[in-house]
Parts: sequence; C-alpha cells; structure tokens
Amino acid sequence: MWLHLIAKALAVIGPLMAAVGAGLLTYDIMRGPVRWYDQYFFHRGRLNAMKRLHDSNEALIKSLPPSVYPADEIERMGSEATQKYQQEVLKQEEVTSQTDLKERERSLKLGLYGIGLVAIGSLFQSIAAILG
Repeated sequence: MWLHLIAKALAVIGPLMAAVGAGLLTYDIMRGPVRWYDQYFFHRGRLNAMKRLHDSNEALIKSLPPSVYPADEIERMGSEATQKYQQEVLKQEEVTSQTDLKERERSLKLGLYGIGLVAIGSLFQSIAAILG
C-alpha cells in the first residue's frame, strides 16, 4: 500500500521537478544572447559616448584663446580632462568585468540547478516505475 502511494507521488513529483529543471536550463540558454548583447553593445556604446565627450572637451579646451587663458592653464585643463576620462574608462571597464563575472556565476548556478532537478526528477520517475 505504502509503496504504491510512494510510487504515485514520485511519478507526479519527478516530471514536475524535471520540468522545472528544464525551464531553468531554457531560461539560462535564452539569457545568454541578451547577456552578450548587454556586455558588448552597451559597454561599447558607453565607451564611445565617453570618448566623444572627451574629444569634444579636448577640442573646446584647445580652442580657448591664449590671450584669456595662459598656455600652462590650458595644458593643465587638458591634462585634467584626460586624466578624468582615463579614470572613467577604467571605472567602466571594472563595472563591466564585475557584471560579467556575476552573470557567469549566475549562469553556472542556474545550469547546475537545472541539471540537478532534471536528474533528480528522472531518478524519481525511475523509482516510481520500479515500485509501481
């Protein structure tokens, strides 16, 4: 009697667990291209926007009239702008690499959970078939 009830419960729970695991794996697979798009295109877009802004600022600083601003002041402003730009690029690279690392860890966890659920669900179905 108990074996029959256990077999029925496992026969129901097993496919449900396998379905949830397959859903996690599918989500992970579908998330891959989106993750790549975010990391490649948005990252490159931010860097390009920062470069255009830096180039614009640099052109503006170089166009300052020497009669109003001394040459050493123009050079100092230019070097400060370049240093700020370089710091922003390094900051953007760090944020992108940290985001990439977190996404990879998340993807690995989803994959492991999905495979684990599919394996356990299949095991439950096998046990249900043996008991039933």
